[in-house]
Formats: sequence, structure tokens, C-alpha cells
Amino acid sequence: MAAKINRVHEPDAPLLEPEELAEDYRRLRALYHKPARGEQSIPLRVPLWVVIEAIDDLDPPALRNLAQHIADRLATVET
Repeated sequence: MAAKINRVHEPDAPLLEPEELAEDYRRLRALYHKPARGEQSIPLRVPLWVVIEAIDDLDPPALRNLAQHIADRLATVET
């Protein structure tokens, strides 16, 4: 079977600047993580030691993902 050749849809479109790309990522991520209308959520209280033990069991990629999520979250509450 022949390999599929991918093509750029809009080859003349300007590339995004890093800041624009980061902002688009934040906007899309916020939309993706919004609960659906009518979906209920409840706060769940978990002892901190349970969270720490769970973190200790994460593999490096998951730990980096968590670290980025925490950094993003801190950035929103510290501004």
C-alpha cells in the first residue's frame, strides 16, 4: 500500500506566533474541559495524603502532565 502524502490546507496562511498559539491552546482547552450543560458536579474531599500517594505512583510523563496542569492552574489564581 502506498504511503499517504499529507498536504497543507492553506499553504499561504501566516504561522501563529508562540503567544497566539499558547492563547489558542488555553482557549480550546477551557472549552474542552467545560462540563456539558446539565451535567452536575459535586466537590469531592480527599485527604491530602491520598493525593500525595497517588502522585508518587505516577510515571514521568504523567507527572510532567500534572506539573503543567498545576502550573497552569496557579497562573490563573495568582493573576
